[in-house]
This record gives sequence, C-alpha cells and structure tokens, in this order.
Amino acid sequence: MSRAGPRFIFEMVVMSLVVSAPGCPQMQVSVPFAPTPDGPNAASLSGVSPSSARTGSDRIARQSVGSAMAFVVAVGLGEGLLLASGDGVPDEDADADGLPVESAPSPDAGPQAVRATVSTRRAAAVASRAFMATRYCAMRIEREWIAERHHRTVAARYSQRVNNETSSPGTVVVIGDALIDEIRDDAGVRELVGGAALNVAVGLRRLGVETTLIAMVGDDEPGAHIREYLADHGVRLIASAAPHGSSRAIVERAANGEPQYVFNEAAQRRSIRYSDDARQAITDAGLVAISCFPFDVPHEVDALVDALGDARVAVDPNPRTGMLSDRAEFVRGFERLAADAAIVKVGADDAAILYDGDLDALRARLRDLGAAAVLATAGADGATIDVDAGVASAPISVLQGPIADTVGAGDATLAAVSAGLVQGSPTALGEWSTLLERAMDIAAATCRAEGGLLRTPESLADAGRGVHGS
Repeated sequence: MSRAGPRFIFEMVVMSLVVSAPGCPQMQVSVPFAPTPDGPNAASLSGVSPSSARTGSDRIARQSVGSAMAFVVAVGLGEGLLLASGDGVPDEDADADGLPVESAPSPDAGPQAVRATVSTRRAAAVASRAFMATRYCAMRIEREWIAERHHRTVAARYSQRVNNETSSPGTVVVIGDALIDEIRDDAGVRELVGGAALNVAVGLRRLGVETTLIAMVGDDEPGAHIREYLADHGVRLIASAAPHGSSRAIVERAANGEPQYVFNEAAQRRSIRYSDDARQAITDAGLVAISCFPFDVPHEVDALVDALGDARVAVDPNPRTGMLSDRAEFVRGFERLAADAAIVKVGADDAAILYDGDLDALRARLRDLGAAAVLATAGADGATIDVDAGVASAPISVLQGPIADTVGAGDATLAAVSAGLVQGSPTALGEWSTLLERAMDIAAATCRAEGGLLRTPESLADAGRGVHGS
C-alpha cells in the first residue's frame, strides 16, 4: 500500500573522485554517492537552498543529506590524497580495507601511480562508509515524516469523532500576529515560523479544529515561509496587507532563561484590515480567538470590534514590551474586548506588564468586567479557570523528558481550551476541570521541544516508541 507524503528513495548516484599526485597521472574512481529525497526527480541536492524546501522536515533532510554528501567528498578525497602522497602503501595483494588491487597499473607506470590507484580505491571504500551513514540519517528523517503523518491522521479521526458526537463542532478564527522568530543562542542563529496567534491557530488545527488565521503577512520571502507553514498544517490564511513587510522577532535568552524579544518595524507597526472574506469567516466561526493584538492603537480596536459583531470571543492580551507603545491605552483596548468575552486568558507576565502583578486580583477584575470565564496561567504554580460554577485548578503536568522550551506553553493552553469550547460545551465545574487538566498536559508536551508548535502527550509517546517528529 502506498503511503502519502515524502519518502526517501535510495538511488545510487555515481560520482567520480579524481586523485592526482606529483609525478603520476590523474586517477579516477566511480563512487556510490547519496540517497535522494522525494523520488527520482530530485537526483541531486547540490545547489538546493534549504530555505527553498517545502516544509521544516524537508529542509532538515536537505541540510542533513547535503552535509553527508560533503563529508563523502572531503573524507574520501582527503584520505586518497594522503595515501597518494606516499604515506604508507598497502601490500601488493590488498589495500588497507581488504580490497584487491587487480586493476592497478603495471609496475612500469611507476610506484606513485600504483599508490594513487590504491588510494583511490581506498577513497571509494571510505566514501561508501559515509554513504551508509547518510542513508541512516535519511531513514531517521523519513521516520519523522511518518510520525507527522500519524499525528495528523489521529487528529483527523478525533475531529471526525467529535463531528459525529456533536451537532455543531464549529470552527475557529484566530486574529493576531504571524512572524519569523530569529533565535540566537550558543547553538547559533536559526529561524522558526512563529507568533502567538499563529501558534494558537496551528495548535487548534492539530487538535482537529478547522481554523482560519487573520494576520498581517508580507509578500516577501519570510511571508512565503509563513504561508507554506500554515498550508502544511492545514490552516487557512486570510492575509492583511503588510506595507513594511513581514514581522520578525529576534529572540535571545535572558540570564534566567526567559526569552527576550526585539521586533522589527513591521511588527511594531502591525495593522489588520478585515476583507469581506475575513468578515464572513468571523461570522461563520464558533469562536474567534484574539492574541497579541495591538490593543494600544484605538483605531485598530475599533476596526476589530466592528468586524467581530456578535461573535463569541476568546482573548489573550499577550503584550510584548518591544511592541507596547501605550500601556494605559492597551489596557483600555484589551478590557473593552474582555468585558464580553466567552473566555479571557491571562498569565503572570500579563499581570506584571499591564497591572500591578497580582494575578488573582486581575482574574477577579476581569470576571467583574463581565468575562464569562477567566483562564489564569501562573507558570510553575499551574493554572486556574474561574467560571460561574466555581474555580477549577490544575498543577503543571509531569511528563517524561526534559523541558526544552517554554515559549509555546501559553499558546498551547489557549488552543487546548478553545478547542474544548467549540468541540463541547463545558458547564459543570468538573467539566471545566477536565478541560483544564487536558490543556495542562498539552502545554507540558509542547515544552518538550523547541518552538511554539503544539504537541500532545500522545505524540510524545509515539516518539518514545522510536518515531520522531510531531
């Protein structure tokens, strides 16, 4: 049975290594070279930019296989030249790798020619060993693809089951930011597609919810990466014009390990306009989630309120000090939306940046304003949901494996709770408790890998069985 998605088809691509040494003619040997991804049409990876690969896993494949190809050339040729220079000659019956030397030229050709011939054969053996290492690397990358496809299949089946059990599972529209995270640390510099709203949108889709993201995305190379990433995860994008290009955040770690952000001009001057398609998507949605929105810009808030109409809303203020121009105005804009929200998510960082730092007091304030539910995340102290039925609490979930990155935990929590609101209708306190516990499990799983991509405990279990990826 054929399996959808990229596969690694191992073809023996022949490459010639040429070895020369002073006093002897050039010697040439054909070497089995490297596997090729995506089938026969990708006969060579040389000259292919990793950034042009369609998905993250594909980029990893091209980088890994390309590096191994370079290793083949460097090791094989380097060792060949070393031997050709006369640094030791194997016996007349076999070379250092046990390969016969019947094809060696006659002694009349001179001792250096004999050495060069033997050395090229040894280079071929070294290159073959490097090829096997490359093949193993590519097989691991294929397993990552299998895990990703498995996760999406499970999510689709779960979504179908929900569709069968409820009259209207609903869809979600997410409004907010989409950007490129440029991460700088001791390991170097690397780029990931991110943004709080984008993470929530992708997380919802991975949980089986049909999702549309309304965000500012430029018609540039970073914007192309953002579009590809969303398409890979099945998230519909309704892009708002980006006159300053796509947003970018430079991310570095503070001494306490927390991320620090520096935003480009596009991010600081972000703006969202609502087309007819955007307004229709909002009207049709079972929930509209808003995260990292410019609440400190009054005309942006006015446009948002007008586009929302009577939509059921989830709000996460998610302020970023590098984009915050007016704290008091931000609070006014945020509370204007929070007053009628179905659920508001706030964290300890939000309380510290926007208020006096008292998360419990902020939770009570938002409930008094009219929020139907308040989800408060307190880092190591877990989280609570405050609703009419009471207050449900849950500690941080304990999962196997080290914590790699906490940057996506809050977005994963909001995605999980939002999914619960459109896939069901929790009313009793026990139902809210169950939903919160599941959200904390998902947040803990997301922290087991770098970046904001939502992960579930089930996907970690798949990885534990030797399948790497989602």
